[in-house]
Amino acid sequence: MTQSADAFEKLYSQPRLCSAIAPQAESRGLMIAVCAAPEIPLPEQWMPWFIRQDPDAPRLSQTQIDELAQRLMYCLRDTLNLMRLEAPLIPDALLHDEQPGSALQLWLTGLLRGHQHLEQTWQNAWKRAQDNPAQDSGLDNEDPARRLRRCLKFFSTLADIDTAMKIRDAAQQAQLQQSLHTLVKQLPSIVDEYIKLAGELAAFLPNQFEMYDGKLEK
Repeated sequence: MTQSADAFEKLYSQPRLCSAIAPQAESRGLMIAVCAAPEIPLPEQWMPWFIRQDPDAPRLSQTQIDELAQRLMYCLRDTLNLMRLEAPLIPDALLHDEQPGSALQLWLTGLLRGHQHLEQTWQNAWKRAQDNPAQDSGLDNEDPARRLRRCLKFFSTLADIDTAMKIRDAAQQAQLQQSLHTLVKQLPSIVDEYIKLAGELAAFLPNQFEMYDGKLEK
């Protein structure tokens, strides 16, 4: 299936709009974090995360702000649809290099930034899961916190190779360098694990898919 490119490409074909928001690869990763959250935040919470926070970002008119909001909702819709269909979530072009390219690192940076915004939501879901063991759907097979840490560590390593190298000794640096191609190939499965864990925790929170249904059918 085609990536969720249609909505994103339409958004980024508008120079005035895309100049006010994060680069496309970063926005795609950020949207994954929004859509994968155990409880999807309301638009007024997550939309500002896409806006560039620097003085050089252009000011948008109210009409442009409204258009940006609508286009971001379409991006949310397409990303949710991909998740429903269990379709690939990372653009193929980002996975062809022997090691993470700048676009893939931006994608991961967006994902990690989105997760940081939503950390409290993850914690709330995990607390509810702990408080309702009778509803457990297999979470106790492995500590969810450990699964989440493993995913985030994987994302962080590929998002910033330079920092990952600096915290390793020479032998570990050589091992990481040799493993980069394999790690990139493993990334889609780790993203799937992240989303699977979110889905398991979502069972303990209100179902947000229904909340958005009907608002996105355009």
